[in-house]
Amino acid sequence: YAIMDNIITVLHIVMSTIDRLCMTYHRE
Repeated sequence: YAIMDNIITVLHIVMSTIDRLCMTYHRE
């Protein structure tokens, strides 16, 4: 069980969510 892998996975999900939010804001 690697905690670092877990943190990296969560980071990728957060970054993807932020990217989508930024794209939505730029469209308006």
